[in-house]
Amino acid sequence: MPPLTITQILTALYLALQTWSTNQQIGAQVTIARDPFHVLEILASSPATFRLVVHWAGDHNISDVDELPLSENEMQVILSYNLGLTSQPDLALISGPQNRPGVLDQVDSLRSFILSVQYPTVQTGTYAVYGGTKPFVTPEGIPLAAYVLTFKLKAAVNVSQVPTPIS
Repeated sequence: MPPLTITQILTALYLALQTWSTNQQIGAQVTIARDPFHVLEILASSPATFRLVVHWAGDHNISDVDELPLSENEMQVILSYNLGLTSQPDLALISGPQNRPGVLDQVDSLRSFILSVQYPTVQTGTYAVYGGTKPFVTPEGIPLAAYVLTFKLKAAVNVSQVPTPIS
């Protein structure tokens, strides 16, 4: 079985997050962002509940052997939550209104879930490695009611076995 492609890695994470959202009964919209500014655009639409944005933030070669490239893919999952118009919206971080879970409880649950997602090939790391969580901040330095969870996944790079001569 060949190594997973970037699309396959991202698709697996996207589908797993849809399942997680359904199981958590939080009704989160799951979206894929094409770049960091698209993440901001998606978050700006401000849904009534939770939103999950999946963003592949690139990869880099971690192999010492030129002929056998090994990439470390960086994936970001942004969890956002409309805090609503309550007298103390920041309380939603620890205790959500109207029996909704607190935002930070969802960050914990989401992190745990993503770390349990198993990727189905030997040439790709079985599990993602946790890179950290931080508040989402706009380019202007404005924090939003959102958190960026970063994960890294090692994967072999699919290299053609047939040389391509150039003249």
